[in-house]
Amino acid sequence: MKKLIGVAMVILCLGFFSVPAADAGIGLGASLGTGFFRSNGSTNRIPTNVEVMPFIKIAIVSIDLGILFDLEELHNTSRHYTLRPGARVDIPLVYLRAAAPLQLNDGFDYGILLGVGHNFSIAKVIGIFVEADVHMTKELGFDAVPVEFRAGVQFSI
Repeated sequence: MKKLIGVAMVILCLGFFSVPAADAGIGLGASLGTGFFRSNGSTNRIPTNVEVMPFIKIAIVSIDLGILFDLEELHNTSRHYTLRPGARVDIPLVYLRAAAPLQLNDGFDYGILLGVGHNFSIAKVIGIFVEADVHMTKELGFDAVPVEFRAGVQFSI
């Protein structure tokens, strides 16, 4: 197992050095989001939230760590912070996002998030993006599939 991790680290490091400088960089995104999910025949709204997402971009792949903070409490939920480490892959016209949401306060919850979005570049370093995500969590029994809509701004160098 240690050898496999070592090989993966060497390949990752070689990838950092083999990409042209124009296709690599770091950045920070911030977005506002909300959505809904269906459970037991009723539709529930997801609390309005803010996500801050530092990222590293190499070619068409961005590795990120989303930090989600709920701005309101709905339906007696006490969830406030969620870490969402993941990656985005830029393909023509859209990007695809995958993440692993991890809730650490008030108990442990985990899941998987899949999304699609588009980044409208205003300048080389500034962009406005829109995104639609679905995510399943253990807390909801992987039965309810929340749909989330996000819009935000992204800076990269």
